[in-house]
This record gives sequence, C-alpha cells and structure tokens, in this order.
Amino acid sequence: MTPTAEKYIAAVKRNLKCSKKSRQRCLENLRKILDEMEDSSNYTYEDYVEQFGDPSSVAEEYLSVMTKKELRYFTRAHKLVLALALILVVAVSLFLIIYNAMLSDSSGVLRESEIVKVTSSTEPIGGGNF
Repeated sequence: MTPTAEKYIAAVKRNLKCSKKSRQRCLENLRKILDEMEDSSNYTYEDYVEQFGDPSSVAEEYLSVMTKKELRYFTRAHKLVLALALILVVAVSLFLIIYNAMLSDSSGVLRESEIVKVTSSTEPIGGGNF
C-alpha cells in the first residue's frame, strides 16, 4: 500500500467514532478497495478524495449503515469509560486532601494560625527543680 493510500485511510480512521472492531472492519474493506485500485495506476490523495469523497464523509457514510444497537453500545461504553475516569480523578483528589489534612494535624507541625509565644525569662523550661 502506498503512503498516499495510508494517509487517506488514516484520515478516515480519525473520523470513525465507533467500536474498535467496527473501525477495523471498515478500514479493512477500504484497504482492499484501495489495493485493487493501486494495481491499475498511481493515485494521489486528491484522486482518492475525488473517487470516494472527503474522509469525514466516508466515515459518516459508514457510521450511517451501522446498526443502531452497535452505535448505542459504543456510546454507552464510551460514557462508562468517561464516568470511571471521572470517579478515579475524584477519588485520588479526595485521598490527597485527606492525606494532607492528616499530615498537618500530626504533632510537631505548626499551622500558620498558631502563634508561638517566646518568653525571655531565665527560668528553665519545666520549672527547673532538679
């Protein structure tokens, strides 16, 4: 397959918003067609666009013939992945907030709101009676 044909296939692939299996099936069919065309002559990218149409319109046409069930499955799976990613981000954020709060509450750590008084008395700390 020529680099020009691969460029056209890559452009179609970017516009296919469907499952990986469907995308592979579509691109396989397109590769077969382009391979058959290349046997007869050398095509430019513009020739492919003229012959088949803009890559986005090729992708839209393929998506239009997909079953509604397959498209619905893909959109649900896509939404599920996004929801899980969002939950993961929120969980990690909450963990970091709680972890930082626990660190700041440990003994020996002063917060900005605490005021430390320094006295100049000569009396040792703890009373000094030994």
